[in-house]
Amino acid sequence: FRLCLYRLRNFSKLYNKNKGLVGDESTHNNSLYLDEEGNIWFGSTKGVTKYIPKDDVPNSVLPLVYIDKFSVNDSVVVITKELEFKHDENNISFSYVGLSFKDEDDVRYQFKLEGYDKDWSEITEKKEVRYTNLNNGKYTFKVKARNGDGYWSEAAPELSFVILSPFWETWWFYLLCAAGVALFGMEVHRLRVRQLIKHKEELEERVATRTAELEVANTELKDFAHIVSHDLKAPLRAVSQLATWISKDYADAIDKEGKEKMNLLMSRVKRMDNLIDGILQYSRAGRSEGKEEEVNLNSIVTEVTDNLAPPDNIKITIENKLPVVWTNRVRIEQVFQNLISNAIKYMDKPEGVIKISCVDEGSYWKFSVLDNGPGIEEKYYDKIFQIFQALEFRDKQESTGVGLSVVKKIVELYGGKVWVESIVGQGSTFFFTLKMKGKENEK
Repeated sequence: FRLCLYRLRNFSKLYNKNKGLVGDESTHNNSLYLDEEGNIWFGSTKGVTKYIPKDDVPNSVLPLVYIDKFSVNDSVVVITKELEFKHDENNISFSYVGLSFKDEDDVRYQFKLEGYDKDWSEITEKKEVRYTNLNNGKYTFKVKARNGDGYWSEAAPELSFVILSPFWETWWFYLLCAAGVALFGMEVHRLRVRQLIKHKEELEERVATRTAELEVANTELKDFAHIVSHDLKAPLRAVSQLATWISKDYADAIDKEGKEKMNLLMSRVKRMDNLIDGILQYSRAGRSEGKEEEVNLNSIVTEVTDNLAPPDNIKITIENKLPVVWTNRVRIEQVFQNLISNAIKYMDKPEGVIKISCVDEGSYWKFSVLDNGPGIEEKYYDKIFQIFQALEFRDKQESTGVGLSVVKKIVELYGGKVWVESIVGQGSTFFFTLKMKGKENEK
């Protein structure tokens, strides 16, 4: 049975046969008796026991406690001041013992592993504790003992040790990895730079080769233009002159049908001459020849109109003031001449109208040439810009089918685009754009 004989941190003391009781089994609920002198009488099945409190002096001598065995991975380790273990030597066990001069079986313990436990353990009679799979770090094990009368040891023995980090978690390994990554990055960068340099050299070589090929092609085109101008046009001029002489010298000897044949011959010669000129224009249209200069488009359009000498029934007007642009004068003149001459050539209205205008679109100019001619079906919008494409029989209209293809080549050469919008029976509007140059924006 238990008797609470004195208060010491809510401590109660246990008495049994080992502590002097005759027996620990009572025969009746009233087997306890407190006499006038404060003695306690306890009756049991084996007799009566008298407890005299004044003779029961508590043991105030503090117990001694020490760690008697330290094991790592089930191997006993000699305890020294500095203990270090590898990262996989992390299963630790401690054995400890508490010494008391009285009632050693009543000694109890509390322990704590700093670095792992937040608080002291529950009070226990066990004399061994084990920790498994500890992480790397610094640890300190502490243990304290309590005697049978509730007195705790003052100084708890300590045992400190360190579990080292694995090499892949050490600062020098991180530094080595960082250096390796840096070296790898530098090597990748070096290889990339070398690759880019090699690629650049290859491109420069290809550009140089291509440039040389283009120079050869340009030379051949110039030679071709020379051949066309002299070797083809010379006999054509001779045929034209011969036909003119025959028409004049034998005018009285040639009947009406003969004169019609001669006129047809003259028209064929003229068309052939125009075709040769058109081919020459087309071959040169894709090359940027001549210098760029400041060009007043109002003057250009006026000159083109005067040179074309439109019939009296066709009125050509400039709707708004055209800009002064920085471009090649000959090329822009060819564009307007082909567009306006087409509008004149295909005009089918008794009162023809042709209007030229321009709109500032911010980074480029948008020009338009509008007419009230026959119009063009939508399915021909792309076809008309191809070389040698004409929508009417050549016997009906003296067309080479080259003009609009020349316009397209020139406009695209200078970074613009050309297109047509049309309503059949009402007319067509040809648009083209021209990029603004820095000199134009400054003005």
